[in-house]
Amino acid sequence: MSRASDSNSTSAANVATYPMTAPITCSVFVGTSIDGFIARRDGSLDWLPPDGGEEHGYTAFIAAVDAIVMGRGTFETVLKFHRWPFQKPVIVLTTRECNALLPAGACVEFMSGAPRDVVARLA
Repeated sequence: MSRASDSNSTSAANVATYPMTAPITCSVFVGTSIDGFIARRDGSLDWLPPDGGEEHGYTAFIAAVDAIVMGRGTFETVLKFHRWPFQKPVIVLTTRECNALLPAGACVEFMSGAPRDVVARLA
């Protein structure tokens, strides 16, 4: 594992580069409850089915993207998983410094700013 750190900009461990030559396409894949919530008030995701549940096209979606953008809360939840689930670069949106231990081989970059500005940096 390596330790990540940031300065609320674009420094990180295993920083990826994004040589994009075509317009960027952004897609969203979100698991929500029937009443439209992503997590409980305390941030818990315990309502989601455990591994082995129906995946609703997640595997095909992840296979089709070049990078994954997530918020800091999601990133901290994913770090608690048994294994790092991503083989693609991960961009974490955060305004706070992060000193998390990254799993070996994880390619994570921390960025701050509005999602529109982050997408412009990736394009």
